[in-house]
This record gives sequence, C-alpha cells and structure tokens, in this order.
Amino acid sequence: MIKTIIKGRGTGKTTEIIVRMRENSDLIALVPSHATKREYPRDLHGRLFVVGDVISDKKPFAGISFTKILIDDGLDISPKKMAELYYILGSNNIDIDVYGSIE
Repeated sequence: MIKTIIKGRGTGKTTEIIVRMRENSDLIALVPSHATKREYPRDLHGRLFVVGDVISDKKPFAGISFTKILIDDGLDISPKKMAELYYILGSNNIDIDVYGSIE
C-alpha cells in the first residue's frame, strides 16, 4: 500500500523520517539523490538508499530485512522514476510511506 504524507516545506518531514527510523529498525528510507542522503545521520546510512540506485539494481534490498519503506521528498522525483520505483516495490508487495510537499 502507498500512503502519501503531504506537509509544507520546512515542516520536519526529514526529521520525522529520521525519528521513525531510529525508533523502528525494520524501516528503510529512499531519497532522491546522494546530496539528500548526506543530510541524514551516518548511523542510518546502512538503511538509506538513493532512488536511482534502487531502480538500476536488480535486487536492491537483497539481504536486508524491513517491513516498510519511507520515501523522503517523494514528490520531487521525476514521474518516470517514480513509476519505475512503484513497479519494483509493488511487484514485491512492499508498503510505502511517501513524504512530500506540493507548494
């Protein structure tokens, strides 16, 4: 299932994802770029992936145990990439929470 969480810019979406990941080790997160990944604390980088890398990898989550994926700035990702990503994740029955702004 895909859940979309819309909040304004600067309202703490990334901070909320960081908190959720620290509270629940079964969560992983996707970000739109390596620059965005650098904004996250280093201790979470093992469970943090860049969307383009996930799309280009045939088995991006091999060996990783998780229950849900959180996508940061999900509405800033190109529609083509999001379609590809949703296809990959949907074919594996993965629950997704997408955080974004529409301002």
